[in-house]
Amino acid sequence: MASVVALVSASLLTSITTDNTLAQSKTNATKAELRAEVARRLRREPIIQKVSFDPSDNARLILKVRNSEIEQLEVDVTNLSERMRGLSAKQREARMQRFVRQILKLAASSSPG
Repeated sequence: MASVVALVSASLLTSITTDNTLAQSKTNATKAELRAEVARRLRREPIIQKVSFDPSDNARLILKVRNSEIEQLEVDVTNLSERMRGLSAKQREARMQRFVRQILKLAASSSPG
């Protein structure tokens, strides 16, 4: 009987692990999509010289700011992703715009003059 219970427990654990892996994959996909959208918006800005994706983290961008005193600026969209859950499309857009504005403000403060 103990082996049957262990087998059921192992099966349940596998099921839970699979569900968590799927949920994590969905979260990662969402972060990657959000990162791509932030990158698209930042690439249109004259102060941003280059936007690249961190290959080791699908929530992170690496920015090169034009005429900046800093070598690179790293941006992580994890908190943005979490804060946008459950918001309406209009609220999500407003949150996205505010996030991008804050990045540009930080980039501008790193440039001399």
